[in-house]
Amino acid sequence: MRVLENKTEIKSKYLNENIYNYLDTTFEIPDTFMYDIVKITKDYIARPDLISYKAYNTDIYADVICKLNGISNPFELNEGDLLVIPTYEYLQEFIVKPNDIELEDTENTNVPISKKKNEKRKANEAVIGDKRFSIDKNNRVIIY
Repeated sequence: MRVLENKTEIKSKYLNENIYNYLDTTFEIPDTFMYDIVKITKDYIARPDLISYKAYNTDIYADVICKLNGISNPFELNEGDLLVIPTYEYLQEFIVKPNDIELEDTENTNVPISKKKNEKRKANEAVIGDKRFSIDKNNRVIIY
């Protein structure tokens, strides 16, 4: 199950299409579950998809393996690392499908922009008042 498929879709009046709510929680560690400890060999360095395939005969649980083991970058997987691999019967308890919610787009018209329009900034750097997105503080959602 892919993480993006578990995200709530929001109707954007600015784009006139549905967008994903990237702030939705899609993963949760259950209170108890059965697991195996696996040692990474050279064939599985930086390949959580192959680890998932070996454990479950499908690569779709690579995200569960990474999140459970605190791996944000698959290139962090090195030979000799030990991973907690939940048994197949418990996998669905890790995946959360949030309830669909109705959200309205909000507009921050009274918030000052902290950088001038001609001032350079990184492509991924967003600032309050940026016209590329709005923030719904009540629902903790950023709407692009």
